[in-house]
Amino acid sequence: MKSQLSNCIACKLAEYGAIAKEDCDTYAYGINLLLSALLHIATTVFIGFVFQMLPECIFFYGSFAVLRRFVGGYHAGSPVRCYILSCLVIIAVLLAVKYINPEWMIPVDTLILFLCGIVILWLAPVEDANKPLDDEEIQHYKRTGRIIWLIETAAAVTLMAVGLKNLALSMCLSQAVLAGMLASGKLKNMHRLAKAE
Repeated sequence: MKSQLSNCIACKLAEYGAIAKEDCDTYAYGINLLLSALLHIATTVFIGFVFQMLPECIFFYGSFAVLRRFVGGYHAGSPVRCYILSCLVIIAVLLAVKYINPEWMIPVDTLILFLCGIVILWLAPVEDANKPLDDEEIQHYKRTGRIIWLIETAAAVTLMAVGLKNLALSMCLSQAVLAGMLASGKLKNMHRLAKAE
């Protein structure tokens, strides 16, 4: 449905002379990516409102999306599966934040940051079969991912220190989800390579 809408918008832009007709496919692809991002953001905000945990939702999604861009990891087979999986992950994270005993939060946060930090720093970036990386890109993504991880970890520790435990846990859980996605993506790539041999 989004792809049809994207194609329609691109065709209208070409019709009005805003873009060249031969560039329709490229613009349709870009518009589709934009619509997907907006749908994910709108859904995240909606789930946050439903659970009455909008700040936690925003902190989780923001820290997840920024770091995910550079560390990679598992990708669902289709946009629909990706969307459903994203919704389920956000709901699971909010439930975890809601029901973890506040007295356990600092030890849980610390353990998550330590263990997931090892996984993220060791595995990242994990490329996708549809977007292989060359050596230069791997080094760029690795370096940038580590810097972003360090900033987000420092932010989570700061939030813990000032007593904003729910927000800190939301950021820590974004790293836990990413660590899981990196491990899953690595296993998926190894399985794919083994099948190809």
